[in-house]
Amino acid sequence: TKIVQEINAAPQRKVVMDLAGVRFMDSMGVGILVTVLKHARSNGIEYSVMSNDVVDQILGVTCLNKVIRLTRNLEEALATPGS
Repeated sequence: TKIVQEINAAPQRKVVMDLAGVRFMDSMGVGILVTVLKHARSNGIEYSVMSNDVVDQILGVTCLNKVIRLTRNLEEALATPGS
C-alpha cells in the first residue's frame, strides 16, 4: 500500500499516525492500522498512534489497544516507550 511505501522511503525508524481528529473509523481504517503494525514490527520500526476517545473505543473493541501504542500528543508519541 502507499502508506507502507512512504514508511519504507522515510529514514526514521519511528512512525506516528495522528488520528486525534478522527471521529469515525470503519473496518478499512482498522485494516490500515493492522497493515502498518505488521510492517513496523517486521522491520524494527517503533509505531504509535495519537488517539482520542473515539479511536480508543474502536481499538478497544478490536483489542488492538493491546498491541498498538496509543498516545494523546506528539511529545508522548515521540518519547521512548517506558520512559
